[in-house]
Amino acid sequence: MTGVEAGGFLRRVWFPPEPEQARRVRAYVEDCLLRWGLLDRFPVEAVALVATELFANALKHGKPDGRPLLVAIRWCGETFRVEVHDYNPQGPVLTWPADQDPEGRGLLLVDALCARWGHLPKRTGGKFVYAEIPALHEGR
Repeated sequence: MTGVEAGGFLRRVWFPPEPEQARRVRAYVEDCLLRWGLLDRFPVEAVALVATELFANALKHGKPDGRPLLVAIRWCGETFRVEVHDYNPQGPVLTWPADQDPEGRGLLLVDALCARWGHLPKRTGGKFVYAEIPALHEGR
C-alpha cells in the first residue's frame, strides 16, 4: 500500500441549493474518482448515485434556506465516503414508501449500495449524512 492509499484523499465543495446542481455533484464525484485513479476500484455508478441521493435529501429536508450545501468526499483504502452537510439537526429516517408513492426511495437505494451510512451532528448546528461504499474486489 502506498502512502497515498494509506492516507487517502479528501475534497470538499460547496454547491448552491438548487435541484439542477445534483448533476454537478455527480460530475464532481466522478471527476474525483477519475483524477484519483479509482475508476476500476470503486463502483462509479453507485458512488455517483449515492452522492446525488444524499444531495437531493439535503435539498428537501436540510433547511438550506438559500445557503450552499457542502459535499465532502474521501477515499481511504478500501472505502469511498460521501458526506453531505446541511442545516437540519434531525437525521434521515429509512422508510418504506407505498407502491403508489412517487418518491421516498432514495435512502433505500443508499442503504442497498453502501456498506454503512448514517448521520452525525455538527458543532455549528445541523448535521452531515454520510455513506461509505466499499471497494470492488476481483471476482465481484
